[in-house]
Amino acid sequence: MNGVAVTIEVGATTDIERNERKLKYDDAVLATHAASREGVVIGGGYTYYKCHHWVKQTYADLIEDLKKNHYSEYLGFMLLVDALKLPFELIPKNSGLTNTEDLVNLADLSDRSTLESVILYINLDTMK
Repeated sequence: MNGVAVTIEVGATTDIERNERKLKYDDAVLATHAASREGVVIGGGYTYYKCHHWVKQTYADLIEDLKKNHYSEYLGFMLLVDALKLPFELIPKNSGLTNTEDLVNLADLSDRSTLESVILYINLDTMK
């Protein structure tokens, strides 16, 4: 999360509830910073999603050969490759986000810090 400003507004009906929520948010932010410093990969299935694209680009020739000459093997290979992107698409949908297509489009950003901020926002937003 380099050079990214994020504003998190915490509200509640009582001071005790507000302080409890604020502590949860602070804990989430500190955990995200610590994970970033330690080299932990981005969660939410993002790493699998990027692996999906990497495999399809790296093995494009193999995929074409399998599709033409060994169709049953092609189907099995693509089943496994496409399974890599499912966690990234299903986690937001299961958490109640309705427009997951925007999140998938966001995953194609090359700016990792922006994506980390958005994922942090989504994780914090679901804690309410």
